[in-house]
Amino acid sequence: VLHAGDGYAYLTDQVASNDVKREPGQSLSDYYLQHGNPPGQWVGAGLAALEISGDVRTDQMKALFGEGLHPEADRMVAEAVARGVSPTQAINDARLGRRFPVFKEVEDDVYPARLAAAYRAFGAEHDRAPEAGEERDALRWQTAVEILTEREGKAPSPGDVTHYLSTRGTEQRKAVAGYDLVFTPVKSVSTLWALADDEVRETITGVHREAWGEALKWIETEGAFTRVGAAGVAQIETNGLVATAFDHLDSRTGDPNLHTHVAVSTKVQGVDGKWRSLDGRVLHALGVAASERYNTAIENKLRQELGLRFLPEGRQGKRPVREIAGVPKDLRDAFSQRRAQVEEGYVELLAEYRRKHGREAPRAVQFALAQQATLATRQAKEGGGLRDRLPQWRATAERVLGGRRQVEAMVRDALAGAPKIAHPEEFRETRPAETIDHLASKVLDTLGEQRATWNRWHVAAEAERVVRESRWAELAPAGEDLRPMIELVTTRAGATSIQLTPDDLNPAVKGLQRSNGESIYSVHGSQVFTSARVLAAEDALVTAAQSRGGLYVSRDAFMAGIAMVEEEKGRTLNAGQRALAAHFAGSGRRLAAGIGPAGAGKTTAMSAFARAVELGGGRVLGLASQATAAAVLGDELGVSADTLHKLLWEHSHTPKEIMAEKFRIDANTVLLVDEAGMTGTPQLAELLHLAEKYGANIRLLGDPSQLAAVGSG
Repeated sequence: VLHAGDGYAYLTDQVASNDVKREPGQSLSDYYLQHGNPPGQWVGAGLAALEISGDVRTDQMKALFGEGLHPEADRMVAEAVARGVSPTQAINDARLGRRFPVFKEVEDDVYPARLAAAYRAFGAEHDRAPEAGEERDALRWQTAVEILTEREGKAPSPGDVTHYLSTRGTEQRKAVAGYDLVFTPVKSVSTLWALADDEVRETITGVHREAWGEALKWIETEGAFTRVGAAGVAQIETNGLVATAFDHLDSRTGDPNLHTHVAVSTKVQGVDGKWRSLDGRVLHALGVAASERYNTAIENKLRQELGLRFLPEGRQGKRPVREIAGVPKDLRDAFSQRRAQVEEGYVELLAEYRRKHGREAPRAVQFALAQQATLATRQAKEGGGLRDRLPQWRATAERVLGGRRQVEAMVRDALAGAPKIAHPEEFRETRPAETIDHLASKVLDTLGEQRATWNRWHVAAEAERVVRESRWAELAPAGEDLRPMIELVTTRAGATSIQLTPDDLNPAVKGLQRSNGESIYSVHGSQVFTSARVLAAEDALVTAAQSRGGLYVSRDAFMAGIAMVEEEKGRTLNAGQRALAAHFAGSGRRLAAGIGPAGAGKTTAMSAFARAVELGGGRVLGLASQATAAAVLGDELGVSADTLHKLLWEHSHTPKEIMAEKFRIDANTVLLVDEAGMTGTPQLAELLHLAEKYGANIRLLGDPSQLAAVGSG
């Protein structure tokens, strides 16, 4: 998000200090050699109504993104005043829609830090976090009293405290002036771009521009809407986006990093001719799909133009990243100082979150921590053109690979990476049998592991990945465009999804429809879908929760387990902990679930449950979504533990007679899934199938803050 005021400044500050217009016929490489990062360019279909184009000036950015005015407001206001128009009226005439809102500033930020300290002190004293409700309310009140007493020199009245608290607890709001869309290729593209000759560098630069240009046009088609009517209840189309594009060549640490910032203004002209604000809901929703569309475009175009070949590289717990074949990982790592800084900071923040909350961070929190790490490690960016950078990058590559010849050989290998097919018609006859239905089914299976429901943007993003990573694409002739295949797979996957959003009982009449026939009272792309596989998995899990089966722990064994843990920890389990442990041990259900916030004592309850199971002749096998979480779970409960994925893999790939003892399951085994909300529903159904096969039972444990936040569990 770009905020009104000077939120745009980092874009204009990082271009070359001596911006010179690119001469007709001058190559991009020659231009960059002389001037570093070039000045921004105006882009977007919405520019037609403003009658501007070409290079972006700082005063234009200030007018549009800083004040919500026409980019040429300075000139327009001066000319109007010269004609006798009042300055106030001249500014109003240059304004695009309503002025940016101004929010009241909070005088200080002492309260959040002091309240956090009070929570920590409570946790240290009580060995748990304060509970929502009376305990947290009391701490808020106490913190406010302390601050007001220090400020006023006397104890405040209850009314003063109430008034103070009514102004606390929310972040300072700022008006949104735009959105910064950053189009960045994978690291191997920037690496090859930095080390190849001028002709190849020029080609890669041109392909990158074409790719982000295509993605931006798609965003304009699918995401450029504005809101009208009372409370903005209706959503109508616009005449396109008003945006600026800034090409940057390196990272803040000086590594090769070809990327483009496209700053999209919130000022858009509706099809009714009025200027309003861009409806950011759709833009946010389709962001990942737009990113994947760019990835497909640049990969496909580089395959066509330079014969490059892309191969997937797996990272544990993450999606594979497709890099250029022939560009080694150690070289890419050497040019990834910025990424290393961010990832190191991110790992530290995740570890701190685990220590503080006693659990893995939900996906939404992980994104926030990643952003925090990015900002915390940001440093001032040094200027300089390719004339300075290229020798530095070449020296680094020679050091990593062993010399000049090795660098040149690497470039040759990368450029010769794609298989050459002399007769495309023969290829078509021998192409692997990956049908549209097969690829569409793969799209839905992957979506079902990540979430219980999805929208059209999720389908579009996954279709891009599935087709791009398919054998169909890998063996396609160099000149073949993947876009038609992707559109077919997207359409088929969408058609075979199950729509959960009901259709309108009263279809909108023509005057209340967008150009594609949708009602203006619906948010474009907001329909929710699921699949038969997810629904079947949910049915199986619910049925198991209502069925008898697996190990049953007697009351005597349960009470003995409770006594062991209470003696070991020197404390008495409260009613909630006892109830949770008792239900898990003695309910007799094939599947049972329990939830509780961090600090509620789930670990202590599970320790008692594990001891009771062992005293009852069984064993607990702990399962988690990540290896680090599994290790913590095993240590805390004193049981064997591993990842759920590893257990399922072992039982589908390893013969029973040679399987490790830890992964063996029988009727006395209890499968305890910690942080179950981070596990996909179909994966839980697979675990259930395994449990039913051997007569085991399943216990799901979770935190309410993680439910519906991660995975489809």
